[in-house]
Amino acid sequence: MPQYAIVYLGGNQPSSPEEGKQYYARYTVWLSSLGNAAVSPANPFKSTSTVHPDGTVVAGSETAMSGYTIIEAASMEAALEMAKTCPFLEIGGSLEVSELVQMPVHTADVKAPRERRKGLFEQDALGRTPLFDAAEKGLEERVKEMIYSLRGTGLSPARLALIAAEDHTGLTAADVAEQNGHEEIARLLRSEQGRMEYYG
Repeated sequence: MPQYAIVYLGGNQPSSPEEGKQYYARYTVWLSSLGNAAVSPANPFKSTSTVHPDGTVVAGSETAMSGYTIIEAASMEAALEMAKTCPFLEIGGSLEVSELVQMPVHTADVKAPRERRKGLFEQDALGRTPLFDAAEKGLEERVKEMIYSLRGTGLSPARLALIAAEDHTGLTAADVAEQNGHEEIARLLRSEQGRMEYYG
């Protein structure tokens, strides 16, 4: 079934916390009324910046876009009918409804990154992953590439597992980096591990 993006534009800020609560209650009721048609119900934006053609960056949005909802509908007409009942219109906002284009994805393109990530956890005879090797050799950019290839800005269980992994002697990649005089890499790994454990 086709999917449609409902984009929120403009809208007046509530005049009081109570008014904001009332609007939010109506909005959640509307989202619930969409049922299974709501593929990705609420995706609000914050801290928007605009990059211009000359590379300059300006804080704020030029379109007053504040978020979006993705729905499934049999047709554009059906999607528009859903949008017409959204309480966002009651606070002076406008809604843009667009059909999403499904781009073809080649299986090989998807599998390649997965295979590379899987390789990050392969161990040698000492129980060491490729991260240990990069840390031992002081390859800071390679270390960053490895750990940040594993998704998650908050808790990333895979990233935590990679960083916290110990070899057969109980050493982590950070320990190995420190032993070989690569303090920056050791600090990076321990800092990232601490952050992951905090979110956990």
